[in-house]
Amino acid sequence: MPTDLPRRLWLKDNHPTMVKFNKLCDYAEELGLTISFCNNSTVIEDTKRDPKLPTLFVEDNEDGTPVGVFPPGLEFKVVYENPEYLTQKKQEDEAYSRMRAEEEDQKKRETQKQKGLVKSL
Repeated sequence: MPTDLPRRLWLKDNHPTMVKFNKLCDYAEELGLTISFCNNSTVIEDTKRDPKLPTLFVEDNEDGTPVGVFPPGLEFKVVYENPEYLTQKKQEDEAYSRMRAEEEDQKKRETQKQKGLVKSL
């Protein structure tokens, strides 16, 4: 049965929760912080810091699991990817890709060689 009723209703600007949330947003903007929630992670973007620095994440202090709520209801830490680790990982991935490409080339050459032998018989 279709209904003309809206699924959700908006809080008015003067609603106490809306007033608090607007203050929180204004304060975050003043600090230059943006908080994003994606894939159960909390990502902090600080517009007043060097943009070349790595992305910041919020994780549980005890086990390093991503924190997916704000404010976190547990002890947390702000972490970022280790640039040295990322460089090493990239080099390893590139070396692995080169090795796989060489293996594929070798297989192609062997297959072509076998086809050439079959044709010559």
